[in-house]
Amino acid sequence: MSIETWLREADPARRADAPGPDSEIGRSIYERSVAGHEFTRADHRRTSSRPRLVRVSLLATVPVAIAILLAVTLLPGTEAPLPSAAATTFHRLSLVATTVPTTLGSGQYYYTEVERPTYQIAVGTTPGHAFNEYLDGTVQTWVAADGSGRVVTTTDPTPQFWTAADRAAWVAAGRPPAAVPPDQLTTVEQLGPNSGSEVNGPIPLYDVSGLPTDPNALAQVLSHGEKPGNNLASLPKGISSLDFVSNCATRACALFERAVSLLQGPDVGATAAFRAALYQVLATVPGVTLLGPTTNPGGRSGIGLAYVEHRPASTVTVACDVAIGGTLHLASPPGGASVHLTPAPHNDTSTTKITYTVPASTTTFTVVIDPQSATVLGSEESFSPTLIPNRPVCGADSGHAVKATPPEHELTPTWHVVLAQGIVDSETALPQGS
Repeated sequence: MSIETWLREADPARRADAPGPDSEIGRSIYERSVAGHEFTRADHRRTSSRPRLVRVSLLATVPVAIAILLAVTLLPGTEAPLPSAAATTFHRLSLVATTVPTTLGSGQYYYTEVERPTYQIAVGTTPGHAFNEYLDGTVQTWVAADGSGRVVTTTDPTPQFWTAADRAAWVAAGRPPAAVPPDQLTTVEQLGPNSGSEVNGPIPLYDVSGLPTDPNALAQVLSHGEKPGNNLASLPKGISSLDFVSNCATRACALFERAVSLLQGPDVGATAAFRAALYQVLATVPGVTLLGPTTNPGGRSGIGLAYVEHRPASTVTVACDVAIGGTLHLASPPGGASVHLTPAPHNDTSTTKITYTVPASTTTFTVVIDPQSATVLGSEESFSPTLIPNRPVCGADSGHAVKATPPEHELTPTWHVVLAQGIVDSETALPQGS
């Protein structure tokens, strides 16, 4: 089945049980329509700002589609709201996920091969000469049912850049090689049983074996924590690294980001029922947009979906005591959080305040999913604007109330391109066709 056919069949409007023109509701709408006022030339003269209207017979020209549309949208209580196209797609992917085997037999491993940045490097501090670069690479993971396995990370030493300005600064600096020793360009890590759930490599290995498969209960677990990124204890141990990497400020955003990360894996203990539940969770996230047929940078085609988080502009005030230790208080910072650090008592109450503005911003999460297997083919997170001001911080000595900081820092995009995945019979084997 083609992606276009798959999407067409997932269209919620195709399944809408709308009353027809000969139904009781349809006849009622029709009778109200023909009983209403008809525009005449006199009416047109009195309402000259209206477009020109031609008097015709409603009996002969009311299309069936209009009667159906009115029946669905104008009579309260006659029809439940249709789910969004994205929610319908997630529900359909949930059904597909239940049919995809994930159980590993003795001696079997689940293999994933992902392309993504493996090193991010900031070079220099002098304005006009500093630049950010990254190295691209592949991460191959073999995971057995007990969490044992192997991770091989292979890095391309060619420097890559997010912006033209970074590349120009690199050229001006003489095109220096990346500061990664040659013996670190390929690394191999062996995983023992139950030891891989918190691997802090380029890609975490999540242990989902203890998570619920009921969608409502799973959504509660993944939504835990008052503000994503602030409390590493807010998620269960096997997936706590999801909180550490989060860039979300809202619960809906975090739910989307976390569910996609677990679907993408690699995971220990993921069952078909668990993967289906993750798609049911995603169906509840408001504001997701269906992008339609999408091809990831690796050339694999699937269904694209996106979530965009908008953050309004905000003003932050930093107040620092001149004395040692200082007091830091943030008034109305982004996300509604506040930080108040109280030092040991002292007599000097002189303070310095700095107020600065954080501009409005958006974070866009995009995911591409294979409709035939309900597997994630790739994901990307991008930001606009990419440069935001740094927050001033209190200094540690009494002579400097505010410590000097760079004026702004760069938000760099992240992405995962899934090149291959599947069940294999050893920790060195590749899926067929890889």
